[in-house]
Amino acid sequence: DTSYIMVQVRNTDKFVQVFYDEFPQDVDELLDLLRAEVPPLNIWHKFAVEYYRQGNKSNFRRILEEASDNFSEFAEQPDLDPKEFEKSRLEVLNAICADFILQFIEEKDQDHVEKIKEQVLKYLGQADRINAVFTGTWCCKALFEMADGKADNAKYWADTVAKQEKKEFGMNIPATLVRACTMFHAKDWEGALKQYEDVLKAQPNCNASVRVGIGLCCARL
Repeated sequence: DTSYIMVQVRNTDKFVQVFYDEFPQDVDELLDLLRAEVPPLNIWHKFAVEYYRQGNKSNFRRILEEASDNFSEFAEQPDLDPKEFEKSRLEVLNAICADFILQFIEEKDQDHVEKIKEQVLKYLGQADRINAVFTGTWCCKALFEMADGKADNAKYWADTVAKQEKKEFGMNIPATLVRACTMFHAKDWEGALKQYEDVLKAQPNCNASVRVGIGLCCARL
């Protein structure tokens, strides 16, 4: 894996390398570069995700919010691949939505919870209007329904993702974890255990909560 992101200088064949360990803390410095060169939408998404990995959620949000507010400008880029542009828009919206879902889970103030829920539904709606059968959006729906206490709905979306992605790419880790949670709450310890074990096999360096899930299932069998 590379440790930098390449940004092409507009109207030239030159590139600017931005190394991960040199990301500016003041995100406006990076946004000035992105506004000037207007790289493809997926480059904005890469910068946002790397900020998130570095623990800087504020900069992650700033980049994605600006990107999502300016979809129409990206649509005017020369040599635009419509399919790639659709995928990039969905990835941006899903990333924003996933962040709001985490806020929804962590928030304790009920008034704020309702406001966050409105944002989740807003971005899910935007994604559905672009493509109603994108598995990334279905996965967000599964996570949100689980967070909102609607286990049956969560299982429906998680199962839908699992069936679709198994045909095309293999296991979807988030959807498999949602399935494990729904099975656990339904007291299907054996089924939940298998889901957790499948995740551990596919991703041995996964979050410790997966091993906790395995332990809880074993304790009840």
